[in-house]
Amino acid sequence: MEAADILKDSCRQSDILARLGGDEFALLIADVAEDCTEAVRRRIQHKLNSCNSCPGRRYPLSFSIGIMPASPMEGLNLQYLLQQADSLMYAEKQKKKATREFIHPR
Repeated sequence: MEAADILKDSCRQSDILARLGGDEFALLIADVAEDCTEAVRRRIQHKLNSCNSCPGRRYPLSFSIGIMPASPMEGLNLQYLLQQADSLMYAEKQKKKATREFIHPR
């Protein structure tokens, strides 16, 4: 629920947020410049950091994010965009896991 709240708070009124299942969400961001992906990532990370810095927080919340930019001028295939974003998200998740294992070996 907290993840959904953070994502909702990071969205604009014109954005569309959907839960795909379990802990996976998709966010369709309309009317943005081509180079906005880092701004979106920073906005979500800022909200996440604020949540995690609350006093008494018992565990940190973390996101792995895959952002797939697309132009409405291109023939958009939503399934393709979701698959590409999912691949990017999974790569980020694996990178975080490898970093944790390097810092905290078993």
